Amino acid sequence: MYFTYNGYTSSVGEAAIQWDISRLPADDTGLVAKKVYTVTVNGTLVNFNGPNSIDTQVDTLEAAFLSNNFDFTYFTPTGTKVLFLDSSESIGRVKVTNINYPDGSAAEWSTKRSYVITLTAEFDDDNIADKDIVAYTESINIYGGGRRLVLQESITSKPVGYQTATDTIYYCNQTGTIVGFEDWPDIPAPIFPGNELAANPVITRKSPEYIDGDFRNYSLEYSYTFWSSEEFVDPEPTKWPE
Repeated sequence: MYFTYNGYTSSVGEAAIQWDISRLPADDTGLVAKKVYTVTVNGTLVNFNGPNSIDTQVDTLEAAFLSNNFDFTYFTPTGTKVLFLDSSESIGRVKVTNINYPDGSAAEWSTKRSYVITLTAEFDDDNIADKDIVAYTESINIYGGGRRLVLQESITSKPVGYQTATDTIYYCNQTGTIVGFEDWPDIPAPIFPGNELAANPVITRKSPEYIDGDFRNYSLEYSYTFWSSEEFVDPEPTKWPE
């Protein structure tokens, strides 16, 4: 087995590779939004070519792994890919988080040099779509229906109140905020279709967040206003958009 990174190609059998995959949920929903790979390279450089051989190999290794943003590939001895971290497809690119030389014994630097390298990379989970909702809230506000009282001001006396209507229009506001993973999501349907006022719904799109090289969390606010001659009885907000 051997690996490549940033122009460095290990010798066959130079290192053992271990990797772990964790899945992280998006806010609020429990939706799995990304997969995080943690790769540990446990290797040994062997002195085959004289007293300066280890120094040269360490310099070559560090020249490659002191830089981020490159593909990491792990091969079988015959060249079949076992693991491929595509930096261009990852969130924030492939990162080298640690280079360590754990062995301080006498043989180190003379006949060999042991090293441990850790890399991480995050990728979108295949099961989440661009418009999948990662956060959502909605509220309902109702008012109107009672009598209308008007206060009329006077030049010489206190305002005089009088009634202009015994029954007024019933109104209901349906307002919410909804956040999509990598695109603005579709808003929920009106809870009282056919009773909307003109120019409904009102939609406000907000700029997405720029996170580790990608735009995420596409937020928008929406509102419907409904009216009716009959009372809106116990309307409930949409618990979760379909």
